[in-house]
Amino acid sequence: MTDLSATEQSKQAVMAFFDTANRVGYREALSRTSDGLQWWTSATTYDKAQMLAIADALADQITAPIRFETGSVTAQDDRVAIEAKSFCVRKSGVPYENVYHFLFRVRDGVIVEIREHCDTAYAAKVWADAFG
Repeated sequence: MTDLSATEQSKQAVMAFFDTANRVGYREALSRTSDGLQWWTSATTYDKAQMLAIADALADQITAPIRFETGSVTAQDDRVAIEAKSFCVRKSGVPYENVYHFLFRVRDGVIVEIREHCDTAYAAKVWADAFG
C-alpha cells in the first residue's frame, strides 16, 4: 500500500470537511480544522473560536444543517480550490442558497486556512437581521 501524496491528502481533508458538514453539521466540520485556523472573508479574518460561535449562531437560525454541494476541485501541494453551493432555510422560511469559491490550505492532513469568496451582498441581505 502506498502513502497518499501531500496533494491527495490535502484534497481528502477538504472533502471530509464538506462531508462532515453535510452529515452532522457545520460546527462538527470545524473539528476537522487546526486550532490555529484562520478563515478569511472579504470583510474580515476569523479564528477558530469565532467560527465556532458563528456556527452556533447559524444553527440557531436555520431549520436543518446547512448543506454544501461541491463542484470542481483543483488541488496542488497544500492548496485545494473548490467551487461550492450552500443550501439552507432560515426558521423564518427564507431560503439561503449562495455560491462560493474556497481556497483551503492544509498541513499534515489538517485544514489550517480557508479563504471564502461568495456573494456578500446576497448574504448580507438574507442574514442582516440575524448577524447585522
